[in-house]
Amino acid sequence: MNLMGKRILISLFGFSLLITGVSGFLVLNKLASQDGPFIIHFDSSGVVDIIAGANKVSSIFASAGFMILINSLLAYILYKKEFETLTYIFLGSSLFISILAFLASNLIISLN
Repeated sequence: MNLMGKRILISLFGFSLLITGVSGFLVLNKLASQDGPFIIHFDSSGVVDIIAGANKVSSIFASAGFMILINSLLAYILYKKEFETLTYIFLGSSLFISILAFLASNLIISLN
């Protein structure tokens, strides 16, 4: 693979780490001063549907970080075995997971 391909792969990995880090920082920064459970979801009638504690909220970002780590490790192994398409798929899915974690953090912050 040429150098441009490596830059794209590194940027996919870097953006996914950056977005996950920013979303985790936002949640820790905004929700650290609040006590008690956090509202996660409302149902269609406007009643609180899902309530979670601070440890459950932080586990969202821990699981997203773990999935990104596993996907990046698999992408590196596949890159060494010259499976370029699968490498792009794994790193693209890492970016997708980090965007979902960012959207979840914005939703949790806006509801609380």
